[in-house]
Amino acid sequence: MAPQRVVLDYNKLSLFLLIGAVFYNELIAYYSAYSRWPDLKWPTDSLRILFVADPQIQGVMYESPFPLGPITRWDSDRYLSKSFSWAISAYSPQIVVFLGDLIDEGDLTNSIIINNKNTHFLKESIIIVFILYDPICTKQIKMIFSMTST
Repeated sequence: MAPQRVVLDYNKLSLFLLIGAVFYNELIAYYSAYSRWPDLKWPTDSLRILFVADPQIQGVMYESPFPLGPITRWDSDRYLSKSFSWAISAYSPQIVVFLGDLIDEGDLTNSIIINNKNTHFLKESIIIVFILYDPICTKQIKMIFSMTST
């Protein structure tokens, strides 16, 4: 009697690997990083401020041509949004302060695009403060404004 040969179904194997990669990248990777964050204990009456340095939201002026540009912008925006949501759920800040240029094309971007990009970070009952620096001289504050989603 001859030994039996193992037959691999490459379609099922590929589908299994794809589902596993998506599951890991969309859930396990975020939770793994989140679980290593320190568990801070503070008094209930304390003011919690989250500082976010230089998030670099992707701009549209110098993105790659279709279809790569919109896909990379979508992926980057989704990554920033999910990471921000994990940070908010972990530390429940009352104020979030963004330091540095918010958009990677900040020196070339107008205020309409900046306001449209801020929707990533608007959460209920959180004060958002943006401190944007002049692109030529980083010590000079260019603009300060705040917004809330309520």
